[in-house]
Order: sequence, then structure tokens, then C-alpha cells
Amino acid sequence: MPQLPQLPENSDKVMHFVAYAGLSFLFLLWKSLKKKLTLTDILAISGIIALYANIDELLQIPVNRFCDPYDVLADWTGMFIGIVLFFIWNKAGKKLIVRPTT
Repeated sequence: MPQLPQLPENSDKVMHFVAYAGLSFLFLLWKSLKKKLTLTDILAISGIIALYANIDELLQIPVNRFCDPYDVLADWTGMFIGIVLFFIWNKAGKKLIVRPTT
């Protein structure tokens, strides 16, 4: 049996962070394509993603995996950074897009 390479310790936190940053960014992008985002939309999306992160970790207990609160912290931090990156990208994108005037 070939030996699988070992990942650095706590590298799963980076994967959690990146996954939830991407999830929140894409969720906001999807919502913004439908309508102008409001504070209520942003808070609702944040709440849904935070709840999902909690449930995701808690559901590891029944399958004998370790429920790690630091994974949830990495998820929440990634979510926050994804939201910030979305607004930076959105603001920069508005300056780059030139719409013809009619």
C-alpha cells in the first residue's frame, strides 16, 4: 500500500478558510446579480453561512469524527473575508466597467 503524503498540521484550517471565503463571495455575487444588496441581505447570508458552518461541524460527531471549534472559527473568518473581498471587487468592478450612455 503506498504511503499517502502527510499534510502539515492545521492545514485543514486553511482549507476551511478558503472554502468559506469562496462560498460567501459567490453567495453575495449570486444575490447581487438578482437585486441590489441591502444590509438585511448581507446579514441573512452571513447568518445562513455561519449556521451552515456550525451544523457542518456538529454533524461530524455521529460519524466518529472530531468536532473542532477552530474549524468553525476558520469558517467564520473565511466568511467575513469573503464578504470584504466581494465589496472590494464590486467597488473596483464598477470603476472598470464602462457602460454606454444612451
